[in-house]
Amino acid sequence: SLADFVDKVNAHGAGWYIRDGVLYTKFLDCECSMVRNVPSLDSMTWCLCAEGYTEELFRHVFGRDVESELLQTIKTGHEFCLVAIRVK
Repeated sequence: SLADFVDKVNAHGAGWYIRDGVLYTKFLDCECSMVRNVPSLDSMTWCLCAEGYTEELFRHVFGRDVESELLQTIKTGHEFCLVAIRVK
C-alpha cells in the first residue's frame, strides 16, 4: 500500500507524508546538477525538471500513471523541495 511504502521510506529519514490520498515527497538537498551550485533562484522554472523526473520515477515505482506538482524548492528559499504525487 502507499502508506506502507511511505513508512519504509521514512524509516530512512525522508519525511514523506500522505494527505487526502496525495503523497508529498521531500528532497532535502538540491538534486539538480544544473543549479546545485547557484545560491538562489527567483522562480521555480529551472526546477521544473524535478517535477517531470519525480513523475516518471513514481510512474515506474507504482506501475500506474501519476501526476506530480512541484510545490516549493530549496533554490527559491525553502528548507526543502516538496513535490505532490497523485496516483491515478
